[in-house]
Amino acid sequence: MKKLSILFFSFLFLLSSCVTMKSVDDKMMKITEGMSQKEVTEIFGAPNFRRFDNGREEWEYNTAVITGTKTFLIRFKSGRVVGMDSFFIPNEEPKPGKPL
Repeated sequence: MKKLSILFFSFLFLLSSCVTMKSVDDKMMKITEGMSQKEVTEIFGAPNFRRFDNGREEWEYNTAVITGTKTFLIRFKSGRVVGMDSFFIPNEEPKPGKPL
């Protein structure tokens, strides 16, 4: 019975992680070129990190899921979206003999 409970809760945790990733992906699909920083903030909220370079600004959003971290980068010039990128960084697999 204990094994069944662990399996069930593991399944629920994994399912919730997939739902979280999908909702973040859905938000990302709403971002379009030319949007204002205010419009992006209304969709995603405040960024996790901000960077400035040569008159451009970049906002970074990170979402942790069970298998790693999903990262979105949104670039602005003059307060408007000019580009974006996304990538996934999987969790590192523990190596044999390496402490967790």
